[in-house]
Amino acid sequence: MLRSPSSVLRVRTFTRSFSSSSIVSPNTSIPLVSLFSGPFRRYNYPKAYHRAMSSDIKSQLMTYEFMEYVENVWEYRIGGFHPTYIGDTLKDRRYRVVHKLGYGGYSTTWLALDTWRQQYVAIKICSADSSEDSVEEHIFQKLSNTAQESLTAHPGKHLVQSLVDTFNLQGPNGHHKCLVMPPAMMSVRDAKEASYGRLFRPETARSIIAQLALAIDFVHRKGIVHGDIHMGNVFFRLPPSVNNLTQDEIYQTYGKPRLEEVVRVDGKPVGEGVPSHLVVPIWMGKGSERIQPLEAEVVLSDFGESFTPASVERFYSNSPLSFRPPEARFPSKPLDFSADIWSLACLAWEILGTRPLFESWVATDDEVLADEVDLLGKLPPEWWTQWDARSTFYTEDGESDIRLAPGSPRAARRSWSERLEGCIQRPRREADFHIVSEDEWTSLLAMLLSMLLFEPDQRTTAKELLQSDWMKDWAVCKTNLSRN
Repeated sequence: MLRSPSSVLRVRTFTRSFSSSSIVSPNTSIPLVSLFSGPFRRYNYPKAYHRAMSSDIKSQLMTYEFMEYVENVWEYRIGGFHPTYIGDTLKDRRYRVVHKLGYGGYSTTWLALDTWRQQYVAIKICSADSSEDSVEEHIFQKLSNTAQESLTAHPGKHLVQSLVDTFNLQGPNGHHKCLVMPPAMMSVRDAKEASYGRLFRPETARSIIAQLALAIDFVHRKGIVHGDIHMGNVFFRLPPSVNNLTQDEIYQTYGKPRLEEVVRVDGKPVGEGVPSHLVVPIWMGKGSERIQPLEAEVVLSDFGESFTPASVERFYSNSPLSFRPPEARFPSKPLDFSADIWSLACLAWEILGTRPLFESWVATDDEVLADEVDLLGKLPPEWWTQWDARSTFYTEDGESDIRLAPGSPRAARRSWSERLEGCIQRPRREADFHIVSEDEWTSLLAMLLSMLLFEPDQRTTAKELLQSDWMKDWAVCKTNLSRN
């Protein structure tokens, strides 16, 4: 689902009802309908992935009635998702499923109670196909390895998602890897989409960026490239006080689970391995403008695209276009740590304001690249000659100067000052927040320019980023940056 950068929060009311005979967990005789009643208001935020569909998947997609705010039913197939129900118990009854937290292209994530420790956890149940070689589990093990004693006290360590437990689950659709982690409140993307103005308070935004710089420095020192840094992979921590709530109190505080019945268009029973209903994810967060600096504790998550450049050569990026480093478009050399630095710069800009630095909504790869050239100048010679669409946007005037071509789809080249005004300053004035001062802008621009150099080996490192003037003079973080 594509999202307009100017879209505002949309709310939907669910009124579907179910009979107790049709909605039961396969692992219990208790009718689940007793838990679910009344209308439910739900924020609509988009899925963060796009994949080509096989003819078999397209056939399944047309088999079932369309449902919003839940994962696609066609994901429940051999090699796909595991059908999971509220009340299910996992790993020798240690974990009891309480609610759904969310879903992505290769997993569903559930809020569960760890009955051994009496604490809530998030269980990511990977699709069977992606469980065969769990890159994320390997990365988590590497991150938690204590062999590097110098990193045990690194302030970014606690800002990276940790792994509590792992186990395997056999189901009708295959063998599934399950990753158990501390639960999160919401992602940065969710917080923005739950806000009418899509804006963080200035102090909160600075704190988030500083924490991310620390987290990425820790990850890089572990020899790992995250590979997919964007708003959907940065989460706010759930307050520890949630562990004091019973399951009923969770429902009283955040709402009871809502179900969407899975219905075939031909009226026949659902297929094998397909659940009778899907669960709308719980909302435990708040709008971005309501988040105060002291509660803005974030964690860098989702290492499914991560790799170690010392042992793996990666020439592509699956990050959203707004965050994707340009070298992934011209893969003459493998990606490295500098790819994360480019993505972090793009993320920092959007955290500070309301719009992406490089607009990608309904834009092609070439249009996003042209937006980058508009702001940062001509591509390196090797890339420039490889870019077949360059003449659509520009005419050359000498070796370094370029001008918009006659008939170019781009009306004008937007400068830094224009983007600053439209993305950050004007929205902050409208929200009655402090705007970026001239002194802060000087430091911020210098930092961003050092991160957005086209040549990857010329970009600043995460370690150097933490010593930049903006980080030292303007970033607000409960962790002391000087410890790094």
